[in-house]
Amino acid sequence: MKPWTRHVALVAAVGSVLLLGCGGKSDDPKPGRTVSGSDAGPGKQNGETCVLNSDCADPLSCVFGKCHAQCVEARDCPANARCIQSNGAGVCVLETDTGCTYNADCPSSLSCAPDGLCRNQCQSDRDCLVNEGCSVDHLCVSK
Repeated sequence: MKPWTRHVALVAAVGSVLLLGCGGKSDDPKPGRTVSGSDAGPGKQNGETCVLNSDCADPLSCVFGKCHAQCVEARDCPANARCIQSNGAGVCVLETDTGCTYNADCPSSLSCAPDGLCRNQCQSDRDCLVNEGCSVDHLCVSK
């Protein structure tokens, strides 16, 4: 065998081992995870439980343990959802997922409003999303 053919064979063998050991197709993905790359499934849908953004179908994000659509204002969300801020971004949450009686019923970045919904806190209208204002209770509400 010529010296250069041994190098080509060695490179091909090493490449095959790396492909299979580091990111090749897995026949047994971890539960709750999708396989990445071209073999990836659709991912989890809106309202399904998640841990990471990559658990959710694109372009959904994992917020408060569930997959949610992103939004800038309420009209970006489906009829049964509303837009709230989480970690500097807007996400659509189902009203049934944000009902509350006490602040402890809400995710840590939200507070329970008198209307029984978890809402973002604010000091002024600037702290709220588009078409929202800061109420007397210092909570973002629709205008």
